Amino acid sequence: MVAPFQPQQMQNKSFFQNLLGKQNARNSLIEINNLLSNTQDVKEVHDTDIKRINDSYGINVFSKFPDELALIYKLYFTHTLSDHRIDDSELVNLEHLKTIFKIDNVDSIHSQIIRAKLVDEIDKILVDKKVSPDEIQFLYKLIEDLKIPEDTVTKILSVKIKAILDLTLNRQISDRLITPLEKNELDELVKDLRFNIQIEEKSGLLYDQYRLAWFNNSRKQEIFGKGWTQLMKENTVTTVLKISWLTDEQKKYLIDNVIESYNQGESIAKLRDRIIQFIDLDKTTAKVFAETLYRDINNCTYLSIYRAQGANLIRFKASKKDLEWGPCRSLDGKIWNINSPYIIVPPLRPGCTCRLEIFNKNIVPTNVQFDRDLIKNYLEFHETYWHEKPT
Repeated sequence: MVAPFQPQQMQNKSFFQNLLGKQNARNSLIEINNLLSNTQDVKEVHDTDIKRINDSYGINVFSKFPDELALIYKLYFTHTLSDHRIDDSELVNLEHLKTIFKIDNVDSIHSQIIRAKLVDEIDKILVDKKVSPDEIQFLYKLIEDLKIPEDTVTKILSVKIKAILDLTLNRQISDRLITPLEKNELDELVKDLRFNIQIEEKSGLLYDQYRLAWFNNSRKQEIFGKGWTQLMKENTVTTVLKISWLTDEQKKYLIDNVIESYNQGESIAKLRDRIIQFIDLDKTTAKVFAETLYRDINNCTYLSIYRAQGANLIRFKASKKDLEWGPCRSLDGKIWNINSPYIIVPPLRPGCTCRLEIFNKNIVPTNVQFDRDLIKNYLEFHETYWHEKPT
């Protein structure tokens, strides 16, 4: 017996069929089913068997029952998917059934059943929010064996996977902050799902803005009762300690020398010279590093001072050389409320000399039209620059 076919009882003829001496044509389908159920291999049912049944009932089953023959094909095709694979013998059997039943639209049948199967599989995947290697192998084997376009599969999966991403994202942004741990959670989720499906642009923009908000919040200082020197020292310690490619001894040396350089009003070139005495960097790289470090500490310190002074507005001021670079040029002149969690504090790249300044005019802050790429690049710069030795 070939699963999933089960023997069926023949149907009685109707009153008029008996009266007119006609056969019950639907019994032709039952005979075909029973042929399949009484054999160990579907290839043992031949087109000559179908011809015999046609002659016996005086019909053409291909034209009279095309949908019913397609259902028999669907039944077997669905059965082949039950073990999450289609082997070569099953592919041969499917081709055989297609031939003896004269079915032309197998691609449509495959797509319909595969779609339902994939939705069912993805619903199972949703339970643990992961796609196992076996599940991936199964999906791609189906794509390969049945020649299904990958974009068709991606469209089917995208709705389900986006539901996972949106659920995770909505939970993460409930406090309007995205921490590095939450970012890693979402990154790992996308990696585990293994399909290149993007977060909706609107949700993605919120996601990156809230990453920026956490980044700014993590650098926010207690400012009351502190002067410039104290705030600068705190920012120096905070910035230097996150430079992971330095040894502890180098970090201590750098903190002491940056503070001393500040106190003596030295130039960037002088700070560079201090740096290359104990860190193995060439002069050009050391100067860019000194400039970046100085601007990061300086801008964070000034922002804290402006808040302590009770300023209302802050403006991004691009330097002349940085106006040549798109992101700095796009931010030049942008105004934020002093307590906005979305202030982009320079530097935006190595050697960036942009700054923040108090804006005293009595105006309503402009609505900064955030560019996702700008925010992502800014955050990625700060997340990576201090962890990789510059070259």
